[in-house]
Amino acid sequence: MSKTRQVDGMQFVRRKIYAEYTTRQPAANKIVDNRRLSLNDSTKIAPNDHRSAINKRPKSRDILQKSPVSSIPKNTQLANSSKSVHSGTFIATHAVRNSIFENVPQENSFSQSFFSTIHPKTTKAKKFFYSVGITSFAIALLVGLQTFIVNSQASDQVTALNNSSINADEQGVPQGTGSEPAESKPNGSAFSAYQVAAESPRYIRIPSLGVESRIKQLGTTKEGAVDAPWNIHDTGWYDGTIKPGSKSGVSLLLGHVSGISGPGVFNNIKNLVEKDLIEVERGDGTILSYAVDTLVEVPVDSIDMAEVLYGIEPGEHSLRLMTCAGIYDKDTKQFSSRTIVYASPVK
Repeated sequence: MSKTRQVDGMQFVRRKIYAEYTTRQPAANKIVDNRRLSLNDSTKIAPNDHRSAINKRPKSRDILQKSPVSSIPKNTQLANSSKSVHSGTFIATHAVRNSIFENVPQENSFSQSFFSTIHPKTTKAKKFFYSVGITSFAIALLVGLQTFIVNSQASDQVTALNNSSINADEQGVPQGTGSEPAESKPNGSAFSAYQVAAESPRYIRIPSLGVESRIKQLGTTKEGAVDAPWNIHDTGWYDGTIKPGSKSGVSLLLGHVSGISGPGVFNNIKNLVEKDLIEVERGDGTILSYAVDTLVEVPVDSIDMAEVLYGIEPGEHSLRLMTCAGIYDKDTKQFSSRTIVYASPVK
């Protein structure tokens, strides 16, 4: 047999092995040590340069020595030279193929090995914490955006209300209306500069709540209802009742529970308890002290204003505070109930 024919036979073996190798396990090119085959190189083997090409690849005799083919008796291994090419080709093909693939890990074991190395046991925990972090960030972003929008709208409404308040008192404090009061708080100079008649109420103080407010004189609305203060930080004395400090009768002071921008002067009077102190300062500087008797919350539809304004025994005096309470209706812009505080002069 000519050397050229033997080389052609080995080329056929290698090409067939490569085809099966690349088809069954693409990853084998990177895993099997010292057994890589290249179709491009094999196609470049020249008849006169077969030795150098063969030396670059595992020798068939080395593979055959480690394969089951080596156990075949010598007299049957390629005994007939006329059949040696075909028999040797078949035997070498299967021997080399089995030798190459016997050490190649299966796809499942390779995947498990890969993911056990790249993704340790802590991966699920990390993913969980990453998910929680991203979710928390998204929620915080949405809440922040919503808060920003609400604050912007509130600021615009307050600005509009203050701009629409064409009235201002002698101290320059904006004054709106009873239903749409101004929300600019009087500063220290405006507070101290506020003046009223000697016997009229000037300031109210509730030490337990930290309340200190000017008392403005109020009348009735066009509809005949008792008006409300024109600024959420002011208290109003309804001039249809007697002045605080009188010997008999009811003095009614009103205040807002809140505005668009924040709480009003009477926001916390619902927290008053029996015997809490309320002080009213008159224009002449006289301090009148009252102690809380009771507190009630009454639905708007059930309020008896006659009893609130005039319900008292002859010869007795009572101070009464009123503010909004309950649920706010955005359509009617009204609260569902009223909180009323009853107080008597401290003797």
